[in-house]
Amino acid sequence: MDVDTSPTIQQKSLPKRKYTRKIKPPADAITKPKRKYTRKIKPPVDADPVATSVPVPSPVPSPVIKPKRKYTPVDADSATIPHTVTKPKRKYTRKIKPPVDTVSSPDDASTTLASLALPKTSASSPPTDRRSVKVAPFGRVPNLEKKPEDTKWSAVVPTVIENIKTSLERMSSTMSSSPPKSTANLQTKYVQLMDDLAYIMRKRKDVMRARAYINAKNTIETFPEEITSPEQLKGKPGIGATIYQKLVDYQQNGTLKLLEENKEELKTKRAMDIFTNIYGIGEKKAEELVEKGVTTLEELTSRQYELLNDKQQIGLKYYEDILERIPREEIVEYERIFTSAVPTDTKLEIVGSYRRGLSSSGDIDVILTSQDPTHFKTFIDELKKREIILEILSCGNSKCLVIARLDKEKHARRIDFLYTTPQEYPFAVLYFTGSKGFNTSMREHALGKKFTLNEHGLSKMDGKKKGDLVDHEFMDEASIFSFLGLQYKEPQERTDGRSVVESNTMPASVPASVPASVPSTMPSTVPTKKRITLKKPKNTILATVPATVPATVPATVPATVPEDAFTTLSASLRSSSALQAYEDSSNTIIPNETNTTLQHVQQFKTEGINVLDSLNETELASMLQMANHAFHTDKTPLMTDGEYDILHEYIEQRFPVNPVLQEIGADPIAKNKVTLPYEMASMDKIKPDSNALPKWMTKYKGPYVISSKLDGVSGLYTTEDEQPHLYTRGDGKIGQDITYLIPYLKLPQERGVVIRGEFVIKKSTFQSKYAKTYANSRNLVAGIVNAKTLDNRVHDVDFVAYEVIRPEGIPPSEQMKWLESHNVIPVKNRTLTKEQLTNEQLSELLQDGRKNEPYEMDGIIVSDDHSYPRTSGNPEHSFAFKMVLSDQMAETHVVDVEWSASKNGYLKPRVRLQPVRLGGVTIQYATGFHGDFIEKNKIGIGAIVQIVRSGDVIPYIQSVTTPAEHPKMPSVPYVWNKTHIDVMLENATEDISVRKKQISAFFKTLEVDGMGEGNVSKLVEAGYDTMCKIVHMTEDDFLSIDGFQKKMAAKLATGIRTAIQRTPLPILMAASGKFGRGMGTRKIESIFESYPDVLEERNIETLTKIKGMSKDSAEEFVKNIPEFIAFMEECNISITRTLTSPLSNEPGEVEENNMILSEKSQELRGKTVVFSGFRNKPLENILKTLGTKMGTSVSSNTFALIVPVKTEKSTGQLTSAVAKPLKSGKMKDAEELKVPIYSLEDFLQKYQIII
Repeated sequence: MDVDTSPTIQQKSLPKRKYTRKIKPPADAITKPKRKYTRKIKPPVDADPVATSVPVPSPVPSPVIKPKRKYTPVDADSATIPHTVTKPKRKYTRKIKPPVDTVSSPDDASTTLASLALPKTSASSPPTDRRSVKVAPFGRVPNLEKKPEDTKWSAVVPTVIENIKTSLERMSSTMSSSPPKSTANLQTKYVQLMDDLAYIMRKRKDVMRARAYINAKNTIETFPEEITSPEQLKGKPGIGATIYQKLVDYQQNGTLKLLEENKEELKTKRAMDIFTNIYGIGEKKAEELVEKGVTTLEELTSRQYELLNDKQQIGLKYYEDILERIPREEIVEYERIFTSAVPTDTKLEIVGSYRRGLSSSGDIDVILTSQDPTHFKTFIDELKKREIILEILSCGNSKCLVIARLDKEKHARRIDFLYTTPQEYPFAVLYFTGSKGFNTSMREHALGKKFTLNEHGLSKMDGKKKGDLVDHEFMDEASIFSFLGLQYKEPQERTDGRSVVESNTMPASVPASVPASVPSTMPSTVPTKKRITLKKPKNTILATVPATVPATVPATVPATVPEDAFTTLSASLRSSSALQAYEDSSNTIIPNETNTTLQHVQQFKTEGINVLDSLNETELASMLQMANHAFHTDKTPLMTDGEYDILHEYIEQRFPVNPVLQEIGADPIAKNKVTLPYEMASMDKIKPDSNALPKWMTKYKGPYVISSKLDGVSGLYTTEDEQPHLYTRGDGKIGQDITYLIPYLKLPQERGVVIRGEFVIKKSTFQSKYAKTYANSRNLVAGIVNAKTLDNRVHDVDFVAYEVIRPEGIPPSEQMKWLESHNVIPVKNRTLTKEQLTNEQLSELLQDGRKNEPYEMDGIIVSDDHSYPRTSGNPEHSFAFKMVLSDQMAETHVVDVEWSASKNGYLKPRVRLQPVRLGGVTIQYATGFHGDFIEKNKIGIGAIVQIVRSGDVIPYIQSVTTPAEHPKMPSVPYVWNKTHIDVMLENATEDISVRKKQISAFFKTLEVDGMGEGNVSKLVEAGYDTMCKIVHMTEDDFLSIDGFQKKMAAKLATGIRTAIQRTPLPILMAASGKFGRGMGTRKIESIFESYPDVLEERNIETLTKIKGMSKDSAEEFVKNIPEFIAFMEECNISITRTLTSPLSNEPGEVEENNMILSEKSQELRGKTVVFSGFRNKPLENILKTLGTKMGTSVSSNTFALIVPVKTEKSTGQLTSAVAKPLKSGKMKDAEELKVPIYSLEDFLQKYQIII
């Protein structure tokens, strides 16, 4: 969304007045105008509480318009300005003093001027609030004409009016001229500095430091005052001692040592900053472009068809237009068109900086609402029909991002259309109007009142989690301000955070505060939407549980469960205040955002990682929260593990401080929520392609315990209280009480025990009983745990433990032994020494575990085998290892499969990967081979594949560790070829990208200089969209197209004509593309050698006798002959030429390309020559024209070998003086086969060829 960056209007005599505190001024304030008051001071005794006017002696000097206070005390002896005490008890909320020489906008200036015209009061009239004073239109003087009862104003009014007129004239003059240039400020420099430092840290894989710099950047960006010194930031959130010192050093020296050491990295970043302004190019794509040597827009433009997808090409095409600011008058014209195109009963508002009254905007943001959502599509279709929309970048049911243009004389513009429900409409308009600083402060204000505010609505805060929507009807923006107890601000007043001002009233209903935390000795229940307290049952819990199980479940508890106090759990457990059941009718995580978030999830799953580049932080976080919820409940998962990991890592890279990254697991379902007695943290991951493992090992010396990271539902078992308890992890702090499962699990009996483990089902059990019904075993276990009643499935669940919390002080290896000796299934584990612990060893153990572990696992855990105290957050002495790595092979995620069409219409896959280091090189792409490979192996978003780069060749996929849910096939209509190996465009001839490639290939084969993809694209866009149209072009035709100068036009026109004349028929046939894939020049030449009359006779049986020609190939060749002949006729190229040369030159005839051919040279026609040790393009062209074949190796059919040394003319053999040091493999073969060897000079002389 657009951010207001326009310069402020400098007007020193007209400050924007802000008041900071509740102040009652003293009587002597007039003589001390700069004094600040910090205590309550009663007004003078003679002050009239209803605002009595005071006579002013005459003459009166011109007042200095620099007010510092709200109130002027009454002092008849010393007063020089009439005053009014209007509201002595008015309360101000913020202590912010704006610069006295700044007026932030014309509207602010008008308000300030109006406030100088002091209101009339009388003893009988109530006090007048300055907010109620009507502001005169800008440029006009407020009506201050005195009435008969205003005699007390007679001395001061003329002077005040004169001052106002002078100020208005000066301001009008300032506004009519060009806006003053804003001076560089520290805030901009500091923001850039933090951004640069964060980038450097990310490149070093130091996520924590990168996150710290981003935190500091956010603090600096939202700082409400102008920054003139680092001192202002000292101690602010995110500005610790280290970062503060960096700010000081930077201000003193203009740079930092760290910046100087990473100059090259920052050059990369600067180029990336340019590319990320192009639609569809995110930070990762920008980095990839730079790594491929592209650092300027010119370089990117020349290689766009190689490096960019179709949407990114559109972004590049309109890049310069989009950078241009949009004048307000142009947006007004768009608004007129939108209003005329919008369906009935649909409301529309252009928001952003336009609504805030700015004179120009960066883009146009439009919010629409209607009771009928289909009106949104109707509106978009109407704009396409009117040709206002040029390109659609992305379009769904609620968001459409487009490139639009009023007419050809105007710039193309970025316009974002968003649909919202009528209920969300006021919030969307408020949010997208901005400004950024205003929105930030308003959200902070809402959080302070236990609400969370966004573009979808206002919700209650449940601790640190988002709760239900507020039960209140909001008709417009004003009602939102009122509910939050804020003064309503017009859009043009929402300049920054200082515009958020509290009013004197608060909403009638404020939600109840979140319950206080309970003592840690007993888990507290966490209330949700509706609470139901269960009545105390007469029987014990264990007697109750089997009653809910079908009759097929054994009535007795398994023998492994003891029958003492642990099995006769007190019935009071369910009726006590410590455990209550809760019901919540809502299944959504974020009310009213579900549909949009689901659309984003589905789009990501089908289109790949590029979708994430177009989403904002809130949208990405919502996706992850929704995935968390489905991941940890019995719902069908929204994403595969691989898709989830990609999304999580993407957010971590782009928004490293987003709170969603700190969430562990997800909110437990509403039933039996409790605060856990111990925090159940997660594990940090270490990537094998980084240097993280050696660094970790320098701190933790080993030995190390390696255990399986099981893929189930995490749980906690405790016997510290009178009765044992069993919980799920939930979000790590709030979980779910599932104590009723204790009788069905192997758990220790003694008191004072606390252990962590995983609820899992054996792989063999899942495959034999549940694989046809459930997506995976984890979701099956979640369903059993969350079920309202138990059934036979509960007997298939195991609790496999991996940590002993109590007793304390036990090292990990001893914990495993303790678990095994106390009737608990321990996780599979082993111990390694420091010498044994390597990335390669961990990779082998991970692969072995995947094959042999009885339960599903998604990695291994490495822990230093010493006792460490438990702390909040992820433990530093342990980490998770989830990817395999060796010298030539690495595992990584597939983030996209990019399909591109060849010149023959075949769609070729290119697999985009999460970057991984292999053999010292960062791998981001691998070949996808063909459509069948992608489909059979289910290679799509989230798949885990093993990449091989053996011998420094192009990386390829060796195997698929975990397939995707669905293969990512082309999004365009396609068909399979006969062998079902390749996919092809359904309508290849109509595809513009295919046509461009066919034209480029045609002229490349003909060796026409200057006809690369860039110039071909210009010609196609100008209407010359076939090979024949371009063949017919004259020099004037080229000059009529933008971008072609006279020299280039002449070169192309001549070059094309010459190439057509000199190119032999087989080359023309291959270049035309009419004979399909695999029919190249050599194959066609071999056909003509065996069957010279094939174009006339077209006998399939004769063709099949040619070596290498199958019946299918022969039929295909014959079928395409008529299309080729029609092509030649359309291009006006004569087909009556020799099969090897288009020329009928007499010996000694001079051609246009300055080649002279002799009778002797005709001996080379049809012969094969081979070059060794050098290339000579002019000679090759002459030989091709003669019909000579170019060989790549020496054989018995080779006529001559040409080398860059002299030979003995009589024998054709090398002289002994130079033979030994210069002999190559080809020369040895030639000598052995008695093939003549010539130097270039001798060859040209013998066959009388002149270049």
